[in-house]
This record gives sequence, structure tokens and C-alpha cells, in this order.
Amino acid sequence: MSRHFTKTTVTSPDTLGGRLRALREAEHLSPAALARKIGIAPKYVIALETEDVHTLPNLMYARRFLLAIAKTLKTPGEELIPLLNQTWRLGMSEET
Repeated sequence: MSRHFTKTTVTSPDTLGGRLRALREAEHLSPAALARKIGIAPKYVIALETEDVHTLPNLMYARRFLLAIAKTLKTPGEELIPLLNQTWRLGMSEET
């Protein structure tokens, strides 16, 4: 049985993934281009946007990635941390 949980579409601006994607697209950046700017693998940008917590190394790294992304996209990262925490809890609770 797979222990991998993936959300394939997150479009709501009320979700972490939806907000990150909207911010990135407003800057006309691809996930790969954003990842290059902050020095992480593109899969981590995609994981945050799709709320795939199981692709991320752990919550501490996810927070660091999120804060780097927020800084690059000129948005307050502190406002996104509660959404990350909620996403992390939900993703881990849906593990099978």
C-alpha cells in the first residue's frame, strides 16, 4: 500500500498551494525558474504548490523553502507559515 499522498490541483487562493502558485505566476516564473532562484530542487516548489507534504524532506525544510520562496516572490512569509502548518497536518493525517 502506498504511503504517498498527492493533491494534483490546488487552485483556491485560500490554500497554501493556490497562493504560492498565484504569486509565482504573477512574477511570470515557472516552478523550475523559481527553484533556480532560491537554490532548491524544482520538485520542492511543485510539492508546496500541490500540497504534497510527503515529497518534502520534513517540516523544518518545508518552512525554510517556503520563506525563501516568499522572499523571492516579495510576500510576507510569516503569513504563509500557518497555511503550511495546516497543510502539513492535513497531509500527514491522510496518510494511509
